[in-house]
Amino acid sequence: MKHYFSIQEFAEYLGVSKKVVYGMVHSSAIFAVRVGQKEFRISAEAVRGWETEQHRQHEQRKASHA
Repeated sequence: MKHYFSIQEFAEYLGVSKKVVYGMVHSSAIFAVRVGQKEFRISAEAVRGWETEQHRQHEQRKASHA
């Protein structure tokens, strides 16, 4: 896995638009570092943490519906 993802790369990884990823960044759903005035980078660590949290929430929802 790369060390950092651009907004475009993370959007492609998720299969969503850049607009969705910008929304995630601005709502603090995933942590990104601003590089320059308009660029963001998302660390691989942040991606793994986000994926872990998504999995935890999925399992929690699944357990509550059982």
